[in-house]
Amino acid sequence: MKIESIRIQGYRSLADLDLTPHEFTVLVGPNNAGKTNVVSSLAFLANVYGSGIKQALDRHGGFENVAFRSDGASLRTMSFEVTASGSIDDIWGNPPTFPRPDLDDFGLDSTTMRVRFRHRFTLWGQGEPLISRFHIASEELEVGIGDGPLTPLLRADRTDSRVDVRVESPHLLGWLGLPWLTFGIDAETYLARVMRPEVLPHDLLISGLQTISLVVAAFVEHMSMMQTFQFSPPACRLPTAPTPIANLGMHGDNLPALVNRLKEQPGEAWANVMENMALILPELEDIVVEPTPERLWRLDFKEVGFGNRWSSDEVSDGTIRALALFTSLYDPRSSLLAIEEPENSLHPWALRVLVSACQRVARSTEPKQILLTTHSPVLIDQLHPSEIAVVWKEEGRTKLAPLMAFEPDVEASWMDGAFKLSNLLDSGLIRQTVPTP
Repeated sequence: MKIESIRIQGYRSLADLDLTPHEFTVLVGPNNAGKTNVVSSLAFLANVYGSGIKQALDRHGGFENVAFRSDGASLRTMSFEVTASGSIDDIWGNPPTFPRPDLDDFGLDSTTMRVRFRHRFTLWGQGEPLISRFHIASEELEVGIGDGPLTPLLRADRTDSRVDVRVESPHLLGWLGLPWLTFGIDAETYLARVMRPEVLPHDLLISGLQTISLVVAAFVEHMSMMQTFQFSPPACRLPTAPTPIANLGMHGDNLPALVNRLKEQPGEAWANVMENMALILPELEDIVVEPTPERLWRLDFKEVGFGNRWSSDEVSDGTIRALALFTSLYDPRSSLLAIEEPENSLHPWALRVLVSACQRVARSTEPKQILLTTHSPVLIDQLHPSEIAVVWKEEGRTKLAPLMAFEPDVEASWMDGAFKLSNLLDSGLIRQTVPTP
């Protein structure tokens, strides 16, 4: 599945921002332009889809602390709109996890047909500053299928206490993945009962719909699997409790558990991690997960020709940070990966290896969307102009646009070797890329 666009209104400095994440996107721009807020908005959305709005607001400091501020006062509304699409295999699995209808019956081509989603919700803040409560002012969900013109399947609307769920194409109802239909229950009647507003005071409609629709559940799961990181070497070095879940923390905590998971899982994830680590540490032979006396897991690094291992406390910041970067990149569970300033502590050679790995993953047969923020000329000079988006701020509001929107001829000039991209961005020719009074 692929996220096609995210519109963010009223989140921190993102008063009204459209993000179109491509396979690989790198955000550049001055300090305090809002790059961190873009990444934070993705973390917030992942929490919304994974845990619910209340938990997401709690994790990010409450409504008052995430709402856009104008002249010192926060706005009272915050909205997100997501559009995404997935192939038949994305939604149903290959082989399918649940029997799916035969596309030929409807004249649809399974090789090109995609399931498409548009989900929008708006929150209103209530109460005094610092203790603001919230309620869901409105929500819309549209699900459709098609490889060209869209055939609508389902539409769900919520405005305050009114909820309306409609099946738009009853003859294609099987494509919503509703197993309870085998019992002959009327779809709209059932949906209306399940989606009663009084049982969803602080939950999105989509939270209920995912429990009864395989297709909606696939969309929610994909959105909840977005991962965002600000890696810190001290956090990456911490021992961790043994766990089969092994989700990497935002700062790199739980790294030993993720290493253990990747080493035990079938597939090429760990081999890819070690292949890239060997490019920047040729003497590295193995990375071992060992138990501590406290029954935690720690990481040991083994070098060729040395009998003793180096603990994670003894290796460099760049080494432990590189390991966190590559494990997050090759963890197959993430749908979209956003990393802030990966260049910190890394040698320029290691940074080039990382960018090449990101580009390969983004263009692989099982891609994930990757977003980085950077101030590094070394990183920028490894990119194609189409992979760069500029972030800047005007009157306290964060703006975002592709680099090529400012200079349509930049690709041709860059291909001719007229300049390095880092020199172009540092020159001030594009005002938005540098600090300006």
